[in-house]
Amino acid sequence: MLSSGLEGFLKESTKGQRGNILIHTKLIVVDFTSDNSVVISGSHNLSKAASDGNDENYLIIRGNTDVAYSYGCELMRLYDRFRFVAQSRKKSGKKQKALILSTDDSWTDRYFEEGSLRMSARLRFAGK
Repeated sequence: MLSSGLEGFLKESTKGQRGNILIHTKLIVVDFTSDNSVVISGSHNLSKAASDGNDENYLIIRGNTDVAYSYGCELMRLYDRFRFVAQSRKKSGKKQKALILSTDDSWTDRYFEEGSLRMSARLRFAGK
C-alpha cells in the first residue's frame, strides 16, 4: 500500500464504505476433471458495478487440468467444511465449541459398531 507512485496505485481508504476493506476472492470452476476445464478466480463480483466502477479483476484459465483440479478440490474442501459447521450449529440451536482432533484412534470406534450406518458407509467406500 503506497501513498503515491507506482502507476497510480494508491493506498486504499474506507471513505464511503461501511466498515473495513475486505479482500476476498470469487471462484468458478467448470469441468475440473476434463480437458475443457475452466477456472475463473479473482476479486471481481461478476456485476456491472464491478466492471464499470470498482477496481476489480479476474483471471480465466482454460484447459489446464492440474490448476482446475487443484481449485476444484479446494472449492469442495471449503464447501464441505462450512456445510458441516452450519449443520452442526443448526442441529444444536446454539453455538458449538470448536472441534478438536483426537490424539488417538478412539474417533474411529463408531465406524466399527456392528450394524451401524457408519460401518456400512465405511465398508461401502472400502469396496466391500
